[in-house]
Amino acid sequence: MRIGGGPPAPPPPPPLPGMKGPPPPPPLGMSKSAPATPEIPEYLKRKAQRSVDVPLKKIAWSSATIKPTQIAKDSFWAQTSEEKFANERLFETLKMKFATSRPALPTNDSELAKTANSKSLSKKKVKMPLVINDDKVLQALAILQGSCKLSLREWKRCLLEVDDKTLDAGTMQQLRTALPPIEMLNKLRELPEKKFSEMPEGEQFAATLASIKALPARLDSIVFMLRFNETLNDLKPGISAVIEACDEIRTSAGFAIFLQMVLLVGNYMGHSSKTYKDAFGFEMTILTKVRMCCFCD
Repeated sequence: MRIGGGPPAPPPPPPLPGMKGPPPPPPLGMSKSAPATPEIPEYLKRKAQRSVDVPLKKIAWSSATIKPTQIAKDSFWAQTSEEKFANERLFETLKMKFATSRPALPTNDSELAKTANSKSLSKKKVKMPLVINDDKVLQALAILQGSCKLSLREWKRCLLEVDDKTLDAGTMQQLRTALPPIEMLNKLRELPEKKFSEMPEGEQFAATLASIKALPARLDSIVFMLRFNETLNDLKPGISAVIEACDEIRTSAGFAIFLQMVLLVGNYMGHSSKTYKDAFGFEMTILTKVRMCCFCD
């Protein structure tokens, strides 16, 4: 039954030959498509995104990871908070230990020629020192820095934090011995960091550490602290012997008589001068000078 005065709506046009008609409308109360399931449940925290500027080795766990949608809300993985362990020191260590970037090997004659030319150019581009002109000092610093396999930032951190687990007393002593004079360290401290890239490795190493105030004195103090127990153990036998000798001397009747004789003889010999004043005691250092009173011929 038609309601209203207008004519009825025309029927839809027939489909073209070889084509199906339009799909039927969805039933009332239902949408055209169900909402998509979220990739990460709301009870899981999104992981922090970080930019890594060097290629690193990967953990082969692609086939062993659990999909976020399969992690239950009360499971262990839903409660983790690994971000509290994140720090720049850890990331720098990972870059240093697990970097995979290596120069590609040449595959043909042209690439070999380019490689040879680049090597010859690199040999020509020798970095000249800006402050330290002693080749032996530069070589010692470069060898020490390379032998520990630490970045310049790690070296500085270890010295500021006195990290004796990373740098032992022997390494600290080697660094103290290899340092240039304090005047050169002061000049290196005044240079801007943008100049560091123009320095050879040894001078760049020294310039980085020169920013630490009173570096030589700091190294001396650190070495003394780290070797204190070792030094004390080496001195204990000698100290014990001295203490035992002092106790024996204090209780020795013969030594007491000897001191009295020295006092007596000294006063007696001094009385040969009219201006002499009597002595009532003396320091033990006098005993080494008694032999200087030679006999007369």
